[in-house]
Amino acid sequence: MTSQVGRHDVLQWIQDIAKKRLTVANTVSEFKYAKCRVRQLKGPNHFPSLDENFEEKTHETILKSDNKMGVLYWMIRDQRVQDNWAFLFAQRLALKFKVPLHVCFCLVPKFQAETLRHYTFMVEGLKEVEKECRELCIPFHITSVANNSSPTNQSVKTGIKRKLPESVNNCCYADTVAQSVLSLIQNVNISCIVTDFFPLREPTAWIKQLAELLPENIPFCQVDAHNVVPVWHASDHLEYAARTIRPKLHQKANNLMTEFPPLTKHPYCHQSSLSVSI
Repeated sequence: MTSQVGRHDVLQWIQDIAKKRLTVANTVSEFKYAKCRVRQLKGPNHFPSLDENFEEKTHETILKSDNKMGVLYWMIRDQRVQDNWAFLFAQRLALKFKVPLHVCFCLVPKFQAETLRHYTFMVEGLKEVEKECRELCIPFHITSVANNSSPTNQSVKTGIKRKLPESVNNCCYADTVAQSVLSLIQNVNISCIVTDFFPLREPTAWIKQLAELLPENIPFCQVDAHNVVPVWHASDHLEYAARTIRPKLHQKANNLMTEFPPLTKHPYCHQSSLSVSI
């Protein structure tokens, strides 16, 4: 009886959160998105949320050039659908230009899932993400790195701090991960890419390598969906003490501590979906 009451309370709590999102805005297009959450990694600045002085016709023409029709959210750190600033920004762009929205996740051997139990937990979570994306008419793609394509850097002994080589091509599957995402971009005709912020060295190397491989005409941007105050917005220089950065965080957090708008059913569906059920 206690477990049933507890489950009912949890479901009611989830429904209350969903209703609260609708009080913020009906869609992310109606929400005043904070531009400081986004930074440009590569490509022309054709995002309306980043450029205040843009022309609608010019940007729509560029976005749809070369038959590239779609926005891709490369999910890395923030493995969830709702309450995800990176996912919301990707849908905001897709709604703005009336194009399909795609999501992809790359399975990398032994990255943040050293044990079978941990890996199973991650895959079960991705199943829920795929199910919710399917209900929202958003194709969810899984790319994977083969176990035999091991990184060229040697394993590090216990107690020794790892150091990445100067070239990101030679570490942590950077080239293989970037190539798998690039192949997906080409297959589904993606016009711009959005990814979340992951400060660890391995994901940083993946993102850097993909930025080098992308054509110059495809915008690539990053959204800090994990912190209240984005890392690049917190301070313009390296802070040496908590007492120097704390006032900056408190001041900037006032404008960023907002409720999340809902990620809604996407009206522009991709006709030939390559989504994968896991």
